[in-house]
Amino acid sequence: MKRTIAAFALAGLALGLAGCTTGFGEGPDIFDREQTAEDTLPAEAEVGELDASSTRYVGVDSADNEYWVGRPTGTRDTCIVLVAPDPAASASACGGGMPSLTNPAGVTVEWASSPNRLSPDDAELIGDTLLVAVPAG
Repeated sequence: MKRTIAAFALAGLALGLAGCTTGFGEGPDIFDREQTAEDTLPAEAEVGELDASSTRYVGVDSADNEYWVGRPTGTRDTCIVLVAPDPAASASACGGGMPSLTNPAGVTVEWASSPNRLSPDDAELIGDTLLVAVPAG
Protein backbone atom coordinates (compact mmCIF):
# COMPACT_ATOMS: atom_id res chain seq x y z
CA MET A 1 0.00 0.00 0.00
CA LYS A 2 2.80 2.41 0.92
CA ARG A 3 4.55 1.65 -2.38
CA THR A 4 1.38 2.41 -4.33
CA ILE A 5 0.96 5.73 -2.54
CA ALA A 6 4.63 6.56 -3.10
CA ALA A 7 4.31 5.69 -6.81
CA PHE A 8 1.28 7.98 -7.18
CA ALA A 9 3.08 10.74 -5.29
CA LEU A 10 6.11 10.47 -7.58
CA ALA A 11 3.89 10.43 -10.67
CA GLY A 12 2.07 13.52 -9.43
CA LEU A 13 5.35 15.28 -8.72
CA ALA A 14 6.65 14.43 -12.20
CA LEU A 15 3.48 15.77 -13.82
CA GLY A 16 3.64 18.90 -11.70
CA LEU A 17 7.24 19.54 -12.66
CA ALA A 18 6.48 18.93 -16.32
CA GLY A 19 3.72 21.52 -16.07
CA CYS A 20 6.17 24.01 -14.60
CA THR A 21 8.42 23.78 -17.62
CA THR A 22 5.74 24.23 -20.25
CA GLY A 23 2.94 26.13 -18.57
CA PHE A 24 2.34 29.45 -16.89
CA GLY A 25 5.12 31.94 -17.44
CA GLU A 26 6.75 30.20 -20.40
CA GLY A 27 4.63 32.07 -22.92
CA PRO A 28 2.70 31.07 -25.98
CA ASP A 29 4.07 29.34 -29.07
CA ILE A 30 4.32 32.57 -31.06
CA PHE A 31 7.60 33.28 -29.26
CA ASP A 32 9.05 29.99 -30.54
CA ARG A 33 9.34 31.24 -34.11
CA GLU A 34 12.09 33.44 -35.50
CA GLN A 35 11.42 37.17 -35.62
CA THR A 36 10.78 38.68 -39.06
CA ALA A 37 10.78 42.27 -40.33
CA GLU A 38 6.97 42.33 -39.97
CA ASP A 39 7.38 41.71 -36.23
CA THR A 40 8.95 45.12 -35.60
CA LEU A 41 6.64 47.45 -33.70
CA PRO A 42 5.60 50.58 -35.60
CA ALA A 43 7.05 53.88 -34.39
CA GLU A 44 3.69 55.02 -33.03
CA ALA A 45 3.51 52.08 -30.61
CA GLU A 46 4.69 53.33 -27.23
CA VAL A 47 5.38 50.42 -24.91
CA GLY A 48 7.91 51.18 -22.19
CA GLU A 49 10.82 48.77 -21.94
CA LEU A 50 9.75 46.15 -24.47
CA ASP A 51 12.60 43.96 -25.71
CA ALA A 52 12.70 44.76 -29.44
CA SER A 53 13.97 41.27 -30.27
CA SER A 54 10.92 39.67 -28.64
CA THR A 55 8.13 41.38 -30.58
CA ARG A 56 5.93 39.32 -32.89
CA TYR A 57 3.21 40.55 -35.22
CA VAL A 58 -0.08 38.75 -34.59
CA GLY A 59 -2.47 40.24 -37.14
CA VAL A 60 -5.32 42.65 -37.74
CA ASP A 61 -8.96 42.50 -36.62
CA SER A 62 -12.17 43.44 -38.43
CA ALA A 63 -11.89 47.05 -37.17
CA ASP A 64 -8.35 47.43 -38.60
CA ASN A 65 -6.66 47.33 -35.19
CA GLU A 66 -3.26 45.67 -35.43
CA TYR A 67 -1.72 43.47 -32.76
CA TRP A 68 1.78 42.58 -31.60
CA VAL A 69 3.01 40.64 -28.60
CA GLY A 70 6.36 40.84 -26.88
CA ARG A 71 8.25 40.66 -23.63
CA PRO A 72 9.61 43.42 -21.40
CA THR A 73 13.39 43.56 -21.24
CA GLY A 74 14.83 41.07 -18.75
CA THR A 75 11.59 39.25 -17.87
CA ARG A 76 9.46 36.31 -18.96
CA ASP A 77 6.33 38.49 -18.68
CA THR A 78 4.26 38.95 -21.81
CA CYS A 79 2.75 42.04 -23.42
CA ILE A 80 -0.09 42.67 -25.83
CA VAL A 81 0.18 45.76 -28.03
CA LEU A 82 -2.89 47.10 -29.85
CA VAL A 83 -2.25 49.78 -32.48
CA ALA A 84 -5.56 51.33 -33.52
CA PRO A 85 -6.31 53.51 -36.56
CA ASP A 86 -7.15 56.24 -34.01
CA PRO A 87 -3.97 56.68 -31.93
CA ALA A 88 -6.08 57.58 -28.87
CA ALA A 89 -7.48 54.03 -28.92
CA SER A 90 -4.08 52.31 -29.01
CA ALA A 91 -3.18 50.42 -25.85
CA SER A 92 -0.85 47.85 -24.34
CA ALA A 93 -0.77 45.60 -21.31
CA CYS A 94 2.10 43.65 -19.79
CA GLY A 95 2.27 41.27 -16.89
CA GLY A 96 3.13 37.86 -15.58
CA GLY A 97 1.28 35.04 -17.22
CA MET A 98 -1.09 36.11 -19.94
CA PRO A 99 -2.39 39.67 -19.47
CA SER A 100 -5.50 41.00 -21.15
CA LEU A 101 -6.52 44.51 -22.08
CA THR A 102 -9.48 46.67 -22.95
CA ASN A 103 -8.71 49.83 -24.89
CA PRO A 104 -10.55 53.18 -24.64
CA ALA A 105 -12.82 52.15 -27.56
CA GLY A 106 -13.95 49.03 -25.67
CA VAL A 107 -11.95 46.47 -27.66
CA THR A 108 -11.13 43.54 -25.37
CA VAL A 109 -8.07 41.38 -26.05
CA GLU A 110 -7.01 38.15 -24.37
CA TRP A 111 -4.53 35.38 -25.08
CA ALA A 112 -6.39 32.59 -26.88
CA SER A 113 -4.50 30.04 -24.78
CA SER A 114 -5.88 31.42 -21.50
CA PRO A 115 -9.03 33.48 -22.01
CA ASN A 116 -10.97 34.80 -19.02
CA ARG A 117 -13.97 36.60 -20.50
CA LEU A 118 -13.81 35.79 -24.21
CA SER A 119 -14.34 32.61 -26.17
CA PRO A 120 -13.93 31.69 -29.84
CA ASP A 121 -17.74 31.85 -30.03
CA ASP A 122 -17.92 35.56 -29.19
CA ALA A 123 -14.55 36.91 -30.35
CA GLU A 124 -12.26 36.99 -33.38
CA LEU A 125 -9.23 34.73 -33.30
CA ILE A 126 -6.26 36.77 -34.50
CA GLY A 127 -3.22 34.85 -35.70
CA ASP A 128 -4.02 31.77 -33.59
CA THR A 129 -2.74 33.81 -30.64
CA LEU A 130 -5.25 36.42 -29.47
CA LEU A 131 -9.00 36.56 -28.97
CA VAL A 132 -10.44 40.00 -29.74
CA ALA A 133 -13.93 41.34 -29.13
CA VAL A 134 -14.70 44.54 -31.03
CA PRO A 135 -17.83 46.39 -29.87
CA ALA A 136 -20.61 46.64 -32.44
CA GLY A 137 -21.15 50.02 -33.93
